[in-house]
Amino acid sequence: MPNTTALIYQEAKTLPEALGAEVLDFIGYLRSRHPAAPAVVDQTAKLAELEEFFSPYQRDLSHFRFDRDEARPMSAEFVDTNVVLYSLSDDVVKRRRAVMILVDRPVLSLQVLNEAAHVMRRKLGFAIPAIREMVPRWLVESR
Repeated sequence: MPNTTALIYQEAKTLPEALGAEVLDFIGYLRSRHPAAPAVVDQTAKLAELEEFFSPYQRDLSHFRFDRDEARPMSAEFVDTNVVLYSLSDDVVKRRRAVMILVDRPVLSLQVLNEAAHVMRRKLGFAIPAIREMVPRWLVESR
């Protein structure tokens, strides 16, 4: 049994030139509505890139042992992802308020940093090098 592409080709061969042009226009329309899936990323290359990026931050934790009796409750203020993102905003009022909060060196969880990086890349269109520069800076400047 022929696949869909072969069936479309067989049918298109029988059409007059003008209708063939309409078929091509329709294919263009479908492509614009349904962009092609991104190419499969080479996992090995991606892993090597991540390893290189995180290598300066790696620490030997083999000697670390968590002791609940020594643990103390945290007394810190956590910041939501929106505060981090508002520090990049064009809205002067929101940006100023966010920067005032961040100046006090609140706790930024890894989840907040991850969400901020994701929004910066996907929704705000930041380049990856800019994100790689900003996220570690936020991490160092927070508690």
